[in-house]
Amino acid sequence: MNQVNLIGRLTKNIEIKMTPSQKKVAQFTLAVYRTKKEADFISCVAWEKTAELLEIYTSKGSQVGITGSIRTRNYDDPYVANRKVYVTEVLVSSIYLFDSKKKEEQYQPANTYESHEPVVTSDDLPF
Repeated sequence: MNQVNLIGRLTKNIEIKMTPSQKKVAQFTLAVYRTKKEADFISCVAWEKTAELLEIYTSKGSQVGITGSIRTRNYDDPYVANRKVYVTEVLVSSIYLFDSKKKEEQYQPANTYESHEPVVTSDDLPF
């Protein structure tokens, strides 16, 4: 079983990037507190509509719940020859907005959004 459920705060505003095949992707960090003085900073990735909803309804410091799965990947470091970079991140499948603030209109979103995992190839990755 590979399922992750986290509640934390966004460390910065969500920024969406477009892949070469024009898919939306957001990479963000969620600060998840272990104690009042200690936190883990978890790398997360959201695709398409999930990424867009995060960009619209959240900002730095927003409390967000996510459900997803842990994914690992690696790539060759473009700056150091013969060095691989290993990445572990959460692929987000559902979001829960605890203190959402829409940046534009007065529309109230549903508190949750569940996406369907996209088919992603290495050509889609912007990094």
